[in-house]
Amino acid sequence: MRLVNYGTLVAPYELCACADVGDVPVNPIDVQDTLRRIEAEMTSLHQGGVTPLSIGGDHIISYPILRALGAERPVGMIHVDAHSDTGDTYFGGQKLTHGTPFRRAIEDGVLDPKRTVQIGIRGTMYASDERDWAWRSASSRSGSCTPCSSRYHSCDFERPYCRISRPVMFRPSTLTERLSEKL
Repeated sequence: MRLVNYGTLVAPYELCACADVGDVPVNPIDVQDTLRRIEAEMTSLHQGGVTPLSIGGDHIISYPILRALGAERPVGMIHVDAHSDTGDTYFGGQKLTHGTPFRRAIEDGVLDPKRTVQIGIRGTMYASDERDWAWRSASSRSGSCTPCSSRYHSCDFERPYCRISRPVMFRPSTLTERLSEKL
């Protein structure tokens, strides 16, 4: 195993104890079972004192991860994506899809909207209420910050970073990013 990152010269194993614990054994034909399995695995890791770093998968995997990490108290989140993933239902009324995880997590009380920041939101939506719900939810819960990319698209991340760090930095938080989308 190569121990030092070429671009940053960071040696992660010198900074902290980290390990690849493998994949969660998902059920490819049953979304509900897969979500239960992911939540159980993340809960086990979290209760064991592990701070998980999850990579890959459809954005619905964020939901069981947030349920596991926010079970005792809600977590904050920095979300970098073109879509807010705060839809209500998709595909014939399905409540748990790639476009609904953060709405479900806020409704479940495991994601703190006061400490949720979304960057780069600019993509299309399945329903016009997605944006309205996110803003209403934020306002009614004492305000989350959801900066749109139209505001930050041409600037560096220094300016939004100041706004991001305050709501999330002193309490447990998570970072989620869709690597397949460009800002």
